[in-house]
Amino acid sequence: MTEPGPSPDPAPTPDLDPVPVPVPVPRPQTSTVAVVSLIAGIFSAVGGCLLCGLPPIVAIVTGHLGIAHTRRGESSGFGMALAGLILGYVLVLPTLLLLFTGLFSAVDYAGLPHFVDDFFDSF
Repeated sequence: MTEPGPSPDPAPTPDLDPVPVPVPVPRPQTSTVAVVSLIAGIFSAVGGCLLCGLPPIVAIVTGHLGIAHTRRGESSGFGMALAGLILGYVLVLPTLLLLFTGLFSAVDYAGLPHFVDDFFDSF
């Protein structure tokens, strides 16, 4: 008789727990108004005050809109919106001061209407 030897390899069993395949999670698209806010903030810092003070105001408005979009989860770009908002607020005061200074220095006080001339003389 033959001695029982090691049993032959059993048939491979199917793996009951398959390796999970990572599913890509779609990232929300970057908010367009956040990008516009950052660009307007940078442009106002570089010399946008020469455009009648519009870039800081655009940066402020679009910054608030961009923050609202990112907080609702509609899009990403919170940092860009915040940076544009900060640049807009920081640069709106110097821009307005520069505009008013240029406006009042360019005005010829002799050519003003009489009531405006009296108003400035009262100070």
